[in-house]
Amino acid sequence: LECAVPSIQGVVDLRVKTGSDVSNAIHFEILEAVSLESVLPHTGPTTGNTALVIRGTGFARHHAVECRWRRDGALSRTNATVSTDVRCLTPAFAQGPGVYDLSLTVDGVESESLFFEVRDTLELLDMDLDVSTALGGASTLIRVRHLELPTSDAECRFGGATVPATYWAANVVQCRVPAHAAGKVNVSVSPDGVHFYGNLQIVYVPEPPSIIEIVPSTIYDSNASIALVGSGFTRSKRLTCRFTGDEVTETPASYTGEGATCQVP
Repeated sequence: LECAVPSIQGVVDLRVKTGSDVSNAIHFEILEAVSLESVLPHTGPTTGNTALVIRGTGFARHHAVECRWRRDGALSRTNATVSTDVRCLTPAFAQGPGVYDLSLTVDGVESESLFFEVRDTLELLDMDLDVSTALGGASTLIRVRHLELPTSDAECRFGGATVPATYWAANVVQCRVPAHAAGKVNVSVSPDGVHFYGNLQIVYVPEPPSIIEIVPSTIYDSNASIALVGSGFTRSKRLTCRFTGDEVTETPASYTGEGATCQVP
């Protein structure tokens, strides 16, 4: 026999009636249709193992629930756990980065889908700042691989401090260095605010350099070299001399151990 299921929910007794004869009853459960509202995070790396939280309605406990990803006819699936929401881990995506359809199945009945973006694992290449004072505040550009498109969720992490990252250009993000205690700190970048990659380093120093003496203190020719003697100097990519008069002019500086040297503009 084939029957249409009525529009009700819950566990019911199902019987077959033929004329005046009624069969014995078996239990039959009618579930609310699964409807997906959101998935967090909505992106993950190709390597998988991202913990997802899926919110919606119609999730039934004590039933077999799966998360499914489809793209170009290929299907991947993982088992899910159900409470007030659904949680599952992403699989490794052999088809590589792209947008996948994410759906749920409850006892083999599949829901409608949400979009889930799979991205290549981010690689950090270099950063144009390697020294900062403990107060932070400087802006730095970090060059990465596999971040060709803009993202509004990107973040930079300096030790335990996390700050927003701005998409600067293809494979380049800009971050403002946060305050941090003095010492070496690892720097990582996340394209989605969840997965952080990389292990660059920045050195926090307690305070800026202090200039005690400039040798010579007077010059008569431009492009002459001067030596700055003082304390708190350290080797840095951005070590610079700034000359402030009617105009502000900067020239590259070289670390000497006791200070720095630079050319007078």
